[in-house]
Amino acid sequence: EAIAIVEALEGVGPAKLANSYLEITIPEGIGYYGLSNNIAMALSPAVGIWLFSLWPSYELLMWAAVATAIVGCTLTASMRLPRRVRPLPKKAFSLKTMVLWKGWSPGLCSLSYAVAYGIVSTYVALYGIEELGHRNAAGVFFFCFSVGLVISRLIGGRGLRQGKIVTNGAIGVVTGSAGYLLFALVPTVWSLYLASLIIGLGCGHMFPALQNIFISMARKDQRGTATSTLLVSWDIGVGIGTLVGGFLSNSAGFAAAFLFAAASKVIGSVFFFLHTQHDYYRKRLT
Repeated sequence: EAIAIVEALEGVGPAKLANSYLEITIPEGIGYYGLSNNIAMALSPAVGIWLFSLWPSYELLMWAAVATAIVGCTLTASMRLPRRVRPLPKKAFSLKTMVLWKGWSPGLCSLSYAVAYGIVSTYVALYGIEELGHRNAAGVFFFCFSVGLVISRLIGGRGLRQGKIVTNGAIGVVTGSAGYLLFALVPTVWSLYLASLIIGLGCGHMFPALQNIFISMARKDQRGTATSTLLVSWDIGVGIGTLVGGFLSNSAGFAAAFLFAAASKVIGSVFFFLHTQHDYYRKRLT
């Protein structure tokens, strides 16, 4: 959807665009796409926990997921965008069409942040029950996380409209690192909720910035590749985080797993400042 919106905007002439009510810039539009994706990832665990508390049936959860997917497919099929003729020749299939190799630096950042998110999001429910003694801690955690995402959209939208992509990313990685450190170092219920809000604020700034960095590095015919590279690196990181978090929590306890998550986030943040932002300025095409 984000790529289709970008291409539709490019096909609109300056006069027509000026006379329309469309006031969303391309970076901001990508930001809204990333925000909606992250809000869904934050709310769905809370909704799943709530449904399971009312009707303890895994079959019900699976059917709820299927119903949600059908609604999403229906909404996607109802989209109507201006058709744009592509003058680009069709290319043969290759690995270059699957991965934006020049975006390896933001890809590593995304992977490290996803490792932290994978650990925390997967094991926060068990942590709340076994360590803090609160069965609803995970639901409140994801709710506060989604609130942080929404607030970050209200704060960071102006920066994206002004093209301050690196600034948004820097705010996001620093804020997110603070949230993960608070989560790992202060094992109380209220610090858990405050950390989730801070992590949401950071993620809401960071994810749209990373997606804009990928898009800016790609040619027009590589924008789908750029977006898929970001999402694949994120999914790989979540998978690694889930595996590592399970091993650490079983062998050394939840504290070790969450410290590893915080360390992964901080290392990725340092790498963003030392390399990724400079790599973006060197390789961006727009």
